[in-house]
Amino acid sequence: MDDLTAGLSALAESQESYETAHRYYKGSVAEVFASPRMRRAIRNSGVDVRFNFAKKPVDAVADRLELAAITGPDEASTQALQEIWETNALGLEAPNIMRRACEYGDAYVLVWPADPEVSRVNVFYNSPETCRVIYDQENPLEKSFAIKRWADRCDLYYPDRIEKYVLRKGAKPNEASSWEQYTDDEGDEWPYENPYGEVPVFHFRTDRPYGEPLHFGFYGPQDAINKLIISHLSSVDYQAGPQRYAMLEADADTAEAEDDDFEFGADDDEGAGSPEATSNLSSAPGSVWWLRDVKGVGQFESAKPEVFTDPMLTYLRMGADITSTPLHRIDPTTVVPSGEAFRACEGPFVKKVNGLQRSFGATWEEAFTFALRVYQGAEVKTQVDVRWAPAQTVEDKDFWDTAKLKIEAGVPPYQVLLEAGYTAEQMAAWGVEPNESVPASQGE
Repeated sequence: MDDLTAGLSALAESQESYETAHRYYKGSVAEVFASPRMRRAIRNSGVDVRFNFAKKPVDAVADRLELAAITGPDEASTQALQEIWETNALGLEAPNIMRRACEYGDAYVLVWPADPEVSRVNVFYNSPETCRVIYDQENPLEKSFAIKRWADRCDLYYPDRIEKYVLRKGAKPNEASSWEQYTDDEGDEWPYENPYGEVPVFHFRTDRPYGEPLHFGFYGPQDAINKLIISHLSSVDYQAGPQRYAMLEADADTAEAEDDDFEFGADDDEGAGSPEATSNLSSAPGSVWWLRDVKGVGQFESAKPEVFTDPMLTYLRMGADITSTPLHRIDPTTVVPSGEAFRACEGPFVKKVNGLQRSFGATWEEAFTFALRVYQGAEVKTQVDVRWAPAQTVEDKDFWDTAKLKIEAGVPPYQVLLEAGYTAEQMAAWGVEPNESVPASQGE
């Protein structure tokens, strides 16, 4: 029960950060207010609009994480991997797994036989909100066990067994004492034997030992952008229908003023006559303020759009810089640089993508190597190779002009194409070999 307690505690402690990450990715975070009175005023305006930029740092990276090839040491292994890939619809699921890892910072894949009597292997995504790998305290590279809790069930995965627990009726799910070991219909008790000697849960993460959402640094800028956009849209009505005033002499009769134009605390939740209703002037768009003792008419100027849009662009730039995301991938109005300026702008972003390819690639290799063992038999020992599509393919004219000069100077075409981001598989398909070179005199 000690592991069950530790696993449930770890799951509970991580939930808030995962829920926050999901809200920012979906754009469902509430506007932040320093003033309760302003919160009431904006709420009463009925404006509730979200322009979600926080998801951009996640999607920009996830779109570049494209698996190019997964192969085994021989043709039979590669064919088996292809079958595992197709039967689990990983053409659709694999991009989703990596996108969720970028969104939450963590994502898990469970690999297990579909049926002990058949060779089919299940490869399932598991959300970090319901699943977690617990690492050895002395060796953080080694998995102690994994926990998965959902509904009224909880499983613990070990290298040699799987333990299953069920929630007692009416008990609290976060307490270990609320769970009892599962017994199936035939009266057999778990744990279930794991013949593979390995925890069958594989951890995709953006950092170690646990990841951080790629848009974490955009939380603050997104809060500021939400406030600016909602405040701006709340002021648009005043631009369409400017607020007016009529200043009358002290003895003027206000009977001609329409009831709707002479309100007492109409914009306060508490209504007229309450302690909060300190003004008898309406702030509604198009309303008229009837003022005594002075004569004259006019209208109030509404807030200029630049008051909101200029700071919003500043916060977009800040968020892009904090998350190492090129601004043109967040703000579509930004002019996309070209040539060396483009490569310099993309440099930190491409480095981040390459880092995640290494991290996720190691996990994919681990997961598919295990899946191959399940498919071919527990005693099979083999290694899977994972290849990625390039993080960046260079297509600008300046680069290719320089590439041509390099080839004419004797640099092998293989090396030049490698620098351009093409994979070994692509070059092999084109017939470009690593040892090929072009004599310097060829360009003469």
